[in-house]
Amino acid sequence: MTRHARKMLDEAWAAAEQLPPELRRQLSRRLQESTADATVVLASLRRLPPLQLRRLSTLMDKNEDGRLTRAERRELEELGREADELMLENSRAIATALGARPARKGRGLHRK
Repeated sequence: MTRHARKMLDEAWAAAEQLPPELRRQLSRRLQESTADATVVLASLRRLPPLQLRRLSTLMDKNEDGRLTRAERRELEELGREADELMLENSRAIATALGARPARKGRGLHRK
């Protein structure tokens, strides 16, 4: 944790300690809910199966060395598309969990 982040955390903690008991309980519940949401999202992130991941890595190495056959190039492109689709799905799940909504094409995310 950076010094700046640590300072911000200390300030937030000091402010939380000044809250009346009912507001502290509400803050605690909200923190627990947001942590639970993030845990569920992280647990649900998808990846390529290990065998496909190893194959993708092998093909990428061969591609860097310029040793791919035409069939391997097609396989690399297909595995790359699958990996890209999973990354996009995961990005959307994370953005939704963080309360962001997709912006217009090419403009990133906006907080709700």
